Amino acid sequence: MLAPPLGGADYSQRRQACSIAACRAVICVMKQRIEARIAGSDAAPPVGTAVTLIRPAQSDEFREALRLSFVPANGDRTRAMALSETVLAHARAMQHDVSRQWVALRNGRLVTACTYLETPGRLATLMIPGRFVADAGPSAAGEMLNAAAGVAAQRGNRLIQCLLTLEDASEVRSVLAASGYVMLARLLHMERSIQGAPPEAAPAADGLRWRTFDSTTAPLFREVIHSSYEGSLDCPKLSSVRSVDDAIESHRSAGYFKPHRWLLIEVEGQPAACALFNETPLRAGLELVYMGVAPLFRGRGLGARVLARGLALAHREGFSVVDVAVDESNRPAIDLYCRLGFRAGVLREAWARILSDHAEG
Repeated sequence: MLAPPLGGADYSQRRQACSIAACRAVICVMKQRIEARIAGSDAAPPVGTAVTLIRPAQSDEFREALRLSFVPANGDRTRAMALSETVLAHARAMQHDVSRQWVALRNGRLVTACTYLETPGRLATLMIPGRFVADAGPSAAGEMLNAAAGVAAQRGNRLIQCLLTLEDASEVRSVLAASGYVMLARLLHMERSIQGAPPEAAPAADGLRWRTFDSTTAPLFREVIHSSYEGSLDCPKLSSVRSVDDAIESHRSAGYFKPHRWLLIEVEGQPAACALFNETPLRAGLELVYMGVAPLFRGRGLGARVLARGLALAHREGFSVVDVAVDESNRPAIDLYCRLGFRAGVLREAWARILSDHAEG
């Protein structure tokens, strides 16, 4: 039996069909490999699979390391990407350096990371993911925490902190504690809309003098901030660790600082209360970065007065919102914020490792 002759319309059609089928098969295989690789990079490591290497991130790993630094405990990679982009935009706006990172690798592949940030006031912040321990393992996670703390100490910082949602904190508390971190506080984020009518102003009172921050009033701010630490319910563990000057530098760097937004009340020539507002980058809002009342003047409604004046300032300058983070145990402050229209939001845990055990007054 003779073979069919080569060529002709039927042969061309069969050859074209075979070529298309081959291409589809190749594409299918490539797609499967890509999907497997993506799934492998996002999947939790098998139980008992150890991290093979801990090292500083390389420059071409920056974006991926930043994303891995924000993977929550539930493994939501989309949320991690969004958070990392927000943090990067904020860092660029504030000219903060977030290029110091540590990564954990397994068989040459990045599985988790943490990102280090320094701000004025000798304060370092370490951003760690909720899946930190799950993806790295307790030993490797502790090694990365210790590496970051070592760098922070060498660079003269007083403490290094981590801020975590409650869900994320539940996954990493044990390794933080084992690495020398202590929980400073649970911080409640509260927010107050400034849309519509301006906040109600407090009635005028005799003997009060309003001041804003400048070179001549700086000592008054320092005095009232220092005295407000006495008996404070807001992160009291910090007062014995950081100096007042460090705290003020840290407050100045928390957003965009403008002197007229730092408010102080004098009573009979003495600094009695203050409220420090900074503009929030990438958002039409102000943050109350610190508010305090000197012990001698507590119970006179000065906290409400200085806060109301700040809310009026926010309205006058066209901001839409004012937010604050307050120690969950500071019920008097939370009650005050609620009375002035603030609403409770996310609760986070603040953990810190003390790198210096002495704070100047």
